[in-house]
Amino acid sequence: MNVVNYTRSSCSLKTTELTSGPRAEYSANQLRRAKIAALEAADFKILTFDALAEALHAKGDLYVAAKRNEYIEILSDAFVSEMMFAWMAPEQIAISEVLKADALAKRGSWHRYKAFSPKTFAMDVALQKVRICR
Repeated sequence: MNVVNYTRSSCSLKTTELTSGPRAEYSANQLRRAKIAALEAADFKILTFDALAEALHAKGDLYVAAKRNEYIEILSDAFVSEMMFAWMAPEQIAISEVLKADALAKRGSWHRYKAFSPKTFAMDVALQKVRICR
């Protein structure tokens, strides 16, 4: 058995903080820019939140989800995309019966296949293995 001593392993954590206002609020304010510059370092960056809301008209729908200790619970009841189900382990996802029914109703829109199994949709496998909650 190999024992690894992690205290000698180098680990460089990066932290990002969202500021409490849009980019325009601090770009015109010399004092605020100086405060942000003084706080930033190689491993700590401050970003504005307006990039999250830019070009909303061009962004697609997303699932609303909550991270739990053992899994990610999708809170949305409408099927949006199969992408998450295709690249995540289904055992790490929890959905409602309503979302499962909606996904099955939209089976015609599925186009992701399981790796090494070109005739099996990833959603077919995922819907058999996901957790059902609510």
